[in-house]
This record gives sequence, structure tokens and C-alpha cells, in this order.
Amino acid sequence: DVSDPKSPVLLLDYGAGENESSRMFASDGLVYIADSRQEVLGIIDLSEPKMPVLIGSLDTPEFVVSDLFISNGLAVMVGSRVSDSGRIQGVLIIADVSDPSTSEIRATLELPTLFPPMFGAAVHVVDDLAYVFAALENSSDDLVSGLRIIDLADPDFPTEIGAFDMPAFIPSGLAVYDGLAFLPGGSIDESQEYASELPIV
Repeated sequence: DVSDPKSPVLLLDYGAGENESSRMFASDGLVYIADSRQEVLGIIDLSEPKMPVLIGSLDTPEFVVSDLFISNGLAVMVGSRVSDSGRIQGVLIIADVSDPSTSEIRATLELPTLFPPMFGAAVHVVDDLAYVFAALENSSDDLVSGLRIIDLADPDFPTEIGAFDMPAFIPSGLAVYDGLAFLPGGSIDESQEYASELPIV
């Protein structure tokens, strides 16, 4: 409980068994937890913080979630899966979670090939636009971090409408505010030294 910032109090240590909670998002009294090991999105009711209740789940087969964002009854998840050719494929999943008991995947959108998940991927939704920032591979197998802007006006048919690439950049997050995208991360120079950066687009 952080209602009094000067005196935070532990209310509950919620155990999830063998689950591996990779990312979570809280909205309107619910917590959405992406479990990469069990390949499922769990939805937990926190209306009574000391007695959380699992009220819904959504299978995300063969999908490793790197980040998620909840907006207007939609769960927008970015992550990766192994393609038929054995390469790591970036994927954006849009799911309807307006009714947690009957959540369903509405659409998926393939992204350029992703580097391994440890390089990071993040998503932020504003109105009908999803902003995805991820470490991607180009046609020459080089590391190119990419900001992708996806139109979600029709959740069944997400459409990429813009992109901004940053060569040799490793993303670590994403925030969008007042028409600006903040892209924290860094780059590795020729001496293998890592330097933190915060580009603003």
C-alpha cells in the first residue's frame, strides 16, 4: 500500500506457483500478467487487494511476451515466437479483454525479425495508435532498433502506418506523451563500451 508515500506497507506476497511473470499492467482494479513459461495472459481482480482473484486467462501459444499495454478493453502485447524457419519472429498480438471471462485474440501482426528477447521490446498505446520499440534485424542481419507505429482503429486489422529506425541501438523501454516518443536505451561503441541514451522522436 503506497497511498501514504512516506510509509509504504506490504499487503500481500502473491505467489504464482511455477508461473513466470514476465510483464504486467494494472488498469481499473485489474492486473494483467503475461506468463512466458505457461504461455498465458492472466487477469486478476484486485478490488480487494488482500484477496486477489484470478477471473480470466488467455492462451498465448508459442509466444514470449516482452511487454503489454491495456487500453479500451484491448490487450496489446509485443514479443516473439520461433518461425517455421527457426528464426525469432517479432509479433504484435491484439486481444479483446473487455470481458475477462471470455478474452480472445482479435489479430496478430508480424514485425521485422527480432533479436533475442534480452535486447528488449516495449509497447505504448495512445488513443488508436500502438507504438512499438524493439531491437530488430534488417536484411543484412544487423541490429537496428525500430519504432513502429500501428493503427488500431480496427482491432481486427492492425496496420503499420509509420516507422523510425535507429542503427546499433538497444532499447530498454518506451513512453509516449504529448506527441513525443521517449526511447530509452543505449549503444555499444567499437571498444564494446555501453553508453546510455534517451532519444526523443
